[in-house]
Amino acid sequence: MWQIMERLDSKMHAFEETAEIQRQEIEMNERVLQDFEDLIEEEKNEGMFFKSLGKAKPRSNKKELTMVKPKLEGEAHTVEEIAKASAGSKTRMNIYLALMAILGLTIANAIFAAPEVEWRKVAALGLIFIGLVAQFLYEQDISSPEAKKKEGKNE
Repeated sequence: MWQIMERLDSKMHAFEETAEIQRQEIEMNERVLQDFEDLIEEEKNEGMFFKSLGKAKPRSNKKELTMVKPKLEGEAHTVEEIAKASAGSKTRMNIYLALMAILGLTIANAIFAAPEVEWRKVAALGLIFIGLVAQFLYEQDISSPEAKKKEGKNE
């Protein structure tokens, strides 16, 4: 019985020594790996413009967002004003009318001139025609004197 206990004790002691050696090897390998990763990062960033990008602490986004939001709103307002100013131009309205006339004639030609109607073609042209009419009406609404009066009251 004592012999069995001594063998188990010696095997346990040998196992503990092996486990300790393996732990030390793992720690050494982790240090080598960390040094290697640091070396790779330094070599990768060497000579690059954004060298310190990975090392810098992230900035607070709340402060940046509060500063950017008014700028975006101002730019959106500026774009909206430019769109309204150019919406009612006579040239643009004439171009829309010319395109609608051409599409209307093409749709009429596709329906009445051919003995067999190509409904896919007519449907596609009709969708384009509806889009042009909607855009024409939208721009007419924006450039109308009533819209300009409402804009003056809102400001």
